[in-house]
Amino acid sequence: MWNPNGVKQTQAKNRRFQHLLYRAIKRRGYRMHAIWGASAVLDYREFSVLILCSERTAARLAALCAQKAYYYVDGEKIWLCNTYYPQQRVQLGTSFRARLTYNALPNHNHAIVSR
Repeated sequence: MWNPNGVKQTQAKNRRFQHLLYRAIKRRGYRMHAIWGASAVLDYREFSVLILCSERTAARLAALCAQKAYYYVDGEKIWLCNTYYPQQRVQLGTSFRARLTYNALPNHNHAIVSR
């Protein structure tokens, strides 16, 4: 939900965008769980949501949120999908559960433009 169209934003802009989108999706009746989408070492992370929906709906919601790509979980398989070209997709090598972590977040976040 952060960095629309892949352009890094300040934390303040990302949070405003996040709040608008989160409320809009919730009003549509989707069940959501807030999560961080992050690099393996957690130094690049973006606020994201896990939504129970079909892959087609996931693509539509990603486009609505101005995201260039989205993750789709099918059982234990994770796919990274291009929002605008659904035939472009890559299955990630690990399971969904293996990618979950509860480690402390580093202070710096490379996903945010510093002032």
